Amino acid sequence: VIVGGEAFRRPVAEGLVERCAAEVRIFNEYGPTEAVVGCMIHEWDSEHDRGPDVPIGHASPGAEVFVLDAHQRRTPVGAWGELYVRRPGMAQGYLGLPDVTAERFVTVDTIGGPPLYRTGDRVRMERGALVYGGRIDDQLSIGGVRLEPGEIEAALVAHPDVTSAVVRVW
Repeated sequence: VIVGGEAFRRPVAEGLVERCAAEVRIFNEYGPTEAVVGCMIHEWDSEHDRGPDVPIGHASPGAEVFVLDAHQRRTPVGAWGELYVRRPGMAQGYLGLPDVTAERFVTVDTIGGPPLYRTGDRVRMERGALVYGGRIDDQLSIGGVRLEPGEIEAALVAHPDVTSAVVRVW
């Protein structure tokens, strides 16, 4: 079973084992659309993966992944940072959005090579695999669809009867 698109919770993996068979193999695949989707993969191990979420794992063949701090320096093992990825076929930017492209597709001097994609995802290395820790910004993913609360707020405030708006998820 290959799962992707949302954070993969451990209880869901355990439920799959119960429903399918003890012999089922479960893989968590991670990757943003900009990086040609499946750029990381992890085979779930019920004995070793004891956290609340199934790890997102290691870079798939051809992909490179880096965990960087707010100053774009590599983080030590176990420290939270932002996930940056690079792989062949990766997008080069967003059509008609040069500011967003410059913010998300960056060259990191300490790493070199072609630009990296800043995913906005918070990760850390734990027991030899990367673990997802949510977003570092306000972006939401609901059913695999990315939503920006700021864009929703702007649309609400554009209505003549609305003077201010705040979007929060609970």
